[in-house]
Amino acid sequence: MRQFNLEWFNTSYSGWLEYSVKVDAVFCLCCYLFKNEHGGHEKVGDSFTKNGFRAWNKATERLNAHIGEVNSLHNRCFMMMRDLINQEQSILTPFDKQSEKIKSDYRVRLNASIDVAKFLLKQGMSFRGHDEGETSIKRGNFVELLQWYADRDDEVKKVVLQSAPQNNMMIAPNIQKEIVNACAKEIIKAIVEDLNGEYFGILVDESKDVSHKEQMALVLRYVNKEGKLIERFLSIVHVKKNNFIVITKSNL
Repeated sequence: MRQFNLEWFNTSYSGWLEYSVKVDAVFCLCCYLFKNEHGGHEKVGDSFTKNGFRAWNKATERLNAHIGEVNSLHNRCFMMMRDLINQEQSILTPFDKQSEKIKSDYRVRLNASIDVAKFLLKQGMSFRGHDEGETSIKRGNFVELLQWYADRDDEVKKVVLQSAPQNNMMIAPNIQKEIVNACAKEIIKAIVEDLNGEYFGILVDESKDVSHKEQMALVLRYVNKEGKLIERFLSIVHVKKNNFIVITKSNL
């Protein structure tokens, strides 16, 4: 009667009772986890959730009092803990399964758009078309190539273009730009890794575009690990008046 009784783990208390050897006290796991979910309006006692209970001579009496009536805070917290453990019985499970199908379709749709973007970038081809509507006979390289891809892969065909959700088709101009920017970052990362901290040179060429804006093309020249001379295009920078750019290893 003056210490924790291991036999309590073989009783109805075992589902929620936790004993700390360090502080020599017991706690209520379900109330500790979920009492705030009920707004904390009902008192469960800090002894079972914060300080720990150690009045062993009154243990059985206090444990039963803590459990309380059928609709007590402890029992509601215990039900929440049991539902958390038995998630397969939850009504959310069918929604989660459907959600997995949506995620899978989205992943296929995104990968198809990325594959098309990578091909166009590698070939240096334009993305956009003058008229990308469904009735257009020439919708631009990105959409036309995605359609060609779908016609030859049934898995892709089921989730892209007309088969995709209207608010998640992954062909909008801003989506194309995001994919291109992501590819650019990965390319620069690969170039920096290929540099391996060695010396490099910057080739700069400035010219005006059709709108008479000054542009500066940046090209990186270095010798790779195999001893080959490599030149990699980095970017085009619009130059403002009286501005200049200094590029060092730290910038890369």
